[in-house]
Amino acid sequence: FIPDHPDCLTSRAVLALDENPEAAASLFLRAAEVRKPCEPAYADCLLGAADALRRTDRSEEAKSVLTKGLNTCPANRNMVRALADLHTAEGNFEEALGVYENAVYVDSGSTGLLEDGIWFSRDIGFPSYGEKWLKGELSRNPENSHLWNQLGVHYMEIGWDESSGSPEKGMLQKALDAYRRAVEIEPENAVFLGNLGDALRQAGKWIEADEVVGRARKNNAMSDEGVFALNSMA
Repeated sequence: FIPDHPDCLTSRAVLALDENPEAAASLFLRAAEVRKPCEPAYADCLLGAADALRRTDRSEEAKSVLTKGLNTCPANRNMVRALADLHTAEGNFEEALGVYENAVYVDSGSTGLLEDGIWFSRDIGFPSYGEKWLKGELSRNPENSHLWNQLGVHYMEIGWDESSGSPEKGMLQKALDAYRRAVEIEPENAVFLGNLGDALRQAGKWIEADEVVGRARKNNAMSDEGVFALNSMA
């Protein structure tokens, strides 16, 4: 047993978190100091410290901890989300979106952070940011089929009308255009074909939809339902 070993400090912090979050924050931070920056355990310690500080109503300190961590590890998806969530909880939506915007810019080319940011922008009601980030990446990587597919998913999500149970016509057309481009670039991808087929059905283009879904099933040996279950997972 070595009291100052980072694993021991972390274990003690976890045990103290519920009953004494202030002590837990201190222990997490001590553990982070002796971890190698950007290793998973380092980020976990900072996330733990931020959570403990939040529980003691010290959100500014929590944000400071996460900001410091992101200065060292700007592409850490969990820290990006945690910092954005802290801003969102305070109603600071622009700051929250700025966290993702900076991360997407710094880690340009990584679809993981970009997709996180797109979903986040929709969740808090600012989908135009997600569209802007996607289009920015597409301007740099116009042949990236996954980005085109994700743009189609984005349009389907923001255009969906709950009252009618169908997408808004303008957004549906944008989604179709994006899905078609994805399939042009990667014509055998069953997910892209399934998404395109779904959008075609929503547009009432049944003959083309059936042909596209048939190709998706052939490429992935799946039922129609299985193909559509893949929607947005590429």
